[in-house]
Amino acid sequence: MAGLAFNTVICTTPRFYQKNHESRSSNLCRQCAISSPPAFAFPNSASVSGRTDGEGKQHRSWRWRTRAVARTAVEEGVADAKRVIDEVLMSRGGDGKGGLAEVSWALYADEGTKQLLEDAVTKLSACRGQDFAQFLSSDLSHGVWEVFYAPHIFRLSSAVRTQVRPLQYILTDAGFTSHAGYFSPVGQGWFSAAGDYVVRDGKTVEILFDSFWADAGRNNLQPDPKGKGSIERTLVNLAGRGAFVSALSVYPVFYADSDVTVFEFTTLRTKIAARKIRTA
Repeated sequence: MAGLAFNTVICTTPRFYQKNHESRSSNLCRQCAISSPPAFAFPNSASVSGRTDGEGKQHRSWRWRTRAVARTAVEEGVADAKRVIDEVLMSRGGDGKGGLAEVSWALYADEGTKQLLEDAVTKLSACRGQDFAQFLSSDLSHGVWEVFYAPHIFRLSSAVRTQVRPLQYILTDAGFTSHAGYFSPVGQGWFSAAGDYVVRDGKTVEILFDSFWADAGRNNLQPDPKGKGSIERTLVNLAGRGAFVSALSVYPVFYADSDVTVFEFTTLRTKIAARKIRTA
């Protein structure tokens, strides 16, 4: 279970995203500028051009310069999907200050709520094929990300009567850290892993974990011991390394910006979506 959680919780919010919220990808947000032909431009956005007819008479014509910002169908879908996601997550996960305290509750929400999120994630997934390398390689991807959509996690955890919540990953200059909290009939605690990630291209991220640890107790999450400490720590790290399958840690990125990321757990052909909840 721990190995599966490690492999499924991770994505790389890419350093997954565009330069900023309005220009995440040159293909996502486009501006159409409709302007007049070359002429004398005036501050009031009017232009005047002239022509001379066959009799030598000069004719002048005025034309207002019109600038229109056109939103593509994809951009409209992205805006709508993100609005729905935040409305749903804020309904129960708000911190009282206009921010998000937790979003993993949505993994175990009612069917109606899950359907709303599934529809929104599907819209964002339509962006597959875009190049998110610039975002994934920038500081904009840094922060604490929490999974709010992962149907396979709900199915697997329900089968063993355990809730896996929250599922978090933390991106910083130092690398990548994943925390999977769990509630079970025999106790609660955390499974964690740390390492690095590689942006293979603008559409795929690979996670490279080299440290694993577990902490008993809901309020006892510890930092990366880097394989050192008690014999229990050592055994958990060895077990984690043995259970970690690098082939399962390559994630196609379907969408990524400074708020939301969507990627795929290819083994089960299922989407995973995460929301940034705070800075790291």
